[in-house]
Amino acid sequence: MDITKTKINHCIYLLKFKSSKEASKTMLRFEEYYESPKFRGKTFSLPQFRKWYAEQHGSFSYYHDWDAFNFPGRILLPFFKGKFNPLSRAEKKVLNLFQEHAFPRSRKDFYIVAASRRVSRDTLRHELAHALFYTVPGYRKKVLRILKRYDIGSLKSEMISKGYNQKVVLDEVHAWTIGTPRLLKNKAPSGLRGELLENYRNAAQKTLHSVAY
Repeated sequence: MDITKTKINHCIYLLKFKSSKEASKTMLRFEEYYESPKFRGKTFSLPQFRKWYAEQHGSFSYYHDWDAFNFPGRILLPFFKGKFNPLSRAEKKVLNLFQEHAFPRSRKDFYIVAASRRVSRDTLRHELAHALFYTVPGYRKKVLRILKRYDIGSLKSEMISKGYNQKVVLDEVHAWTIGTPRLLKNKAPSGLRGELLENYRNAAQKTLHSVAY
């Protein structure tokens, strides 16, 4: 499996895969350990996740449902420590790409975005918005201030229905509204996307390199 790793600023890495299916098969357990409503913060096997996901969605359609991923680098630590053994070959390859972070000497975190090489610009913007939300405190504070001024109850409910953990709902509302609003069942309040997108572009221009934002 060919994975390209690019450092797009001092703490954000972009992993590119040959296809969205390869990306989803590789990143599933990393991503769901971070934000699954069922498995967040828990050790689990792929068969356990497949069974639960099929029960929730009628079949195991994960590899077709998701094509891009994002999570903080700290999510790799339990994988490095062997808590998720046995690892797949693809999971091992991801860990090898970040071997220098296996035993961090400081608490400084980093962020990983992963997608197919053919990922759309909108989807990539969605994932990079997550990265900025996590790594740039000023950006995150402004996002939360903007969201607070709007009635986003229907969008929050939609995020829960999509399977996101309650702890990441506001981040998801912000990223979906910025990058992939056409995929939302509920329309964002008038003015919300404009404010969020302006904030995103200002932050991206200052902090992101080697990637179209």
